[in-house]
Amino acid sequence: MENKKITIDEIDQLMSNAVTEAFKELQVTTSARLIKCWIDYLDSHIDAAKQYKHQLIKANIEKDADGLLYLQCILSAMRSLFEVILFLKKEENQKSWHSLIDSQDYLQVCTAFVKKYPHLKETVGNSIDLIFETSVKYEDILFPKQAVFNSPGMIETIGECSVCGKGFYECGHIEGEIYTGKYCLRVNREIIDYNHSAIVTNPRDKRCIITTRHDKDGYKIDVFSRERIEGQDGPAPDEYTSILFNASFIDVN
Repeated sequence: MENKKITIDEIDQLMSNAVTEAFKELQVTTSARLIKCWIDYLDSHIDAAKQYKHQLIKANIEKDADGLLYLQCILSAMRSLFEVILFLKKEENQKSWHSLIDSQDYLQVCTAFVKKYPHLKETVGNSIDLIFETSVKYEDILFPKQAVFNSPGMIETIGECSVCGKGFYECGHIEGEIYTGKYCLRVNREIIDYNHSAIVTNPRDKRCIITTRHDKDGYKIDVFSRERIEGQDGPAPDEYTSILFNASFIDVN
């Protein structure tokens, strides 16, 4: 049987339709079973987008490879929002919060695509805005307000460029920009020394939160569930538990 060829326009339409269909079903009341089905549905499209993207990178077709990276990330942003709901239903609240921030990080890559191709803003900007507005609503309504965050103070190596693999200052690539389907990041960084953590209102990574508060008796409670933390010997009104550093990043490969 002869393999049917598919054009870049057909791929774009297929992926864009998947985003539109999934967005219609992104409801907090949707059952956990159907949420999982939509995550599987989006996973299949994300995997396909990656495969097409790598073919285009190999062929050095810059604009189309960049477009597939955008589609991969807009689909991944949607997937992360479905995970927000699924983890909340499972009372895995911290994972839900991390998925919310994952969604916003994926949208940053999409925004970098629009920055590189501003004439496409009218074509793709509406999808980015809708998903971002939804993530902000989820942040405001589904989670306790995070007034402050942790910002780690550390000394680390400069790392390598995710685009070319060279030491980061040995190449001309700019962090946060897109190059033929690849999003530029500093990777393979090593922490040399960790010496402090600051409390900030505008962090680099919103996953680094203070994870406990206190009840009226001074016992630590989980910031999300409001349940008392197990194993406490007594009130500890001056003690907090925090995420000081997050080493993971979204999948843009």
